[in-house]
Amino acid sequence: MQNKLFIDGQWLAPADGSMLPVIDPATEEVFHHIAAAGAAEAEAAVKAAREAFDNGPWPRLSGKERAKYLRAMAREIRDCLPELARMETRDNGKPLPESEWDLTDAAGCFDFYADLAEELDGEVEEVKLADARFVSKAVREPLGVAVAIVPWNYPLLMASWKVAPALAAGCTMILKPAETTSLTALELGVIAEAVGLPKGVLNILSGKGSVVGQALIEDPQVDKVAFTGSGPVGSRIMAAGAKDIKRISLELGGKSPFVVFADSDIEKAVEWIMFGIFWNQGQVCSATSRVLVEAPLYPRLMERLVEEAGKIKIGNGLDTGTLLGPLVNKGQYEDVLRHIDRAVEQGRLSRAAADTRASTGASGLPRRSLPTWRSTAMPGWRKSSARWSASVPSRRRRRQSAFPTSPASALPPLSCRLMISAASASRPPSAPGSSGSTARSRPSPRRPGAATSSPVSAASSAAGVSTTIWRPSRSPALPATSLGDGI
Repeated sequence: MQNKLFIDGQWLAPADGSMLPVIDPATEEVFHHIAAAGAAEAEAAVKAAREAFDNGPWPRLSGKERAKYLRAMAREIRDCLPELARMETRDNGKPLPESEWDLTDAAGCFDFYADLAEELDGEVEEVKLADARFVSKAVREPLGVAVAIVPWNYPLLMASWKVAPALAAGCTMILKPAETTSLTALELGVIAEAVGLPKGVLNILSGKGSVVGQALIEDPQVDKVAFTGSGPVGSRIMAAGAKDIKRISLELGGKSPFVVFADSDIEKAVEWIMFGIFWNQGQVCSATSRVLVEAPLYPRLMERLVEEAGKIKIGNGLDTGTLLGPLVNKGQYEDVLRHIDRAVEQGRLSRAAADTRASTGASGLPRRSLPTWRSTAMPGWRKSSARWSASVPSRRRRRQSAFPTSPASALPPLSCRLMISAASASRPPSAPGSSGSTARSRPSPRRPGAATSSPVSAASSAAGVSTTIWRPSRSPALPATSLGDGI
């Protein structure tokens, strides 16, 4: 495990010696310390990336040449997968199988962009003009120095989603992982060394976002900032980027409404809702934290959800059979408790249900585990490409007019309930971000057997409901992916 910063191909300690503790969410044990970069380190990293782009070989290599490095990085991730997965689980808290699947996807992401680097190599698009005296061509060129700021819910996977495409395009970059989950992201520096990536092409700075993150986004030598996280932070990044007209990409948090009609298959509804809210402890931007249920189905659906939730084994992510690990840190745990208290105050949750927290530790890990999950109604809890977003297929086809824009009295009888999330994710998810559940393209190749999805928009200005329902176009072996998510 690394405890220094990766700058210009070297491992360096912060000038002021600042360090941050690394806490295992399951045991609340401090098991490591990482370097906390400051403004001086941010300046050094940007300088290194700028030099590597302006005068180094990386942006001048062909796409085929860059692809060799990306494939080598994918191989290194796979070769180190067991060690990296355990590191991810101790850092983030998620069950070990989920960490293994995340890292498999991370390796696949590097392979995916290696293919694109070759496929788009030297491609020139000629634009037809009305005036034959002129010729217009569109040429793809690397943008420059990119900064990638990633969240804590999918530490290495989200880093890969940003690092791989930037390197494939010929950019140089600085990666800023979340301060609470930096371990596996720092290992990308080790991997970069192992494959011989030119110095300055990839720089990695752990530390507090308010310090090193702010210094990076305000640096005039940075051409591009890609951020996954919360809306308020995204707003500040956009404002800071406006000063220099930086290119900004934001993937921010939002609710992910899940609509269940009365004629839906209740077991499929239970499957997708459970998968959406308990995968990765519910710390996903596309988590099914809000469910809109047509009134006739509501009592039975709630009964089935309570029944299945009681079968989940909660515990340390490293323990065999654990399906739900602890929340990522004490702050997230306390945030969830605030939501529970608010639900009790509003009469949406009984005090008896809320008081189950008394038997949990600071990160929400119970001091006793619930019975092991034995249900066959959750096929989604097997190897997957991360997060999923799907609706429950209706037995009769519904059109956009399912939520007419006529007065509220004409609306179908919907009972709307807030399903309290297993975690309150301060954002990316996506998530594994997206606002709402609209799926977007994600770098990892689609798994064999996964279905494509077709969106069915449903909106009602009278009811204040606006969402997009994703319905599988066929019955999949695995659910259709909600791609590009974070927290």
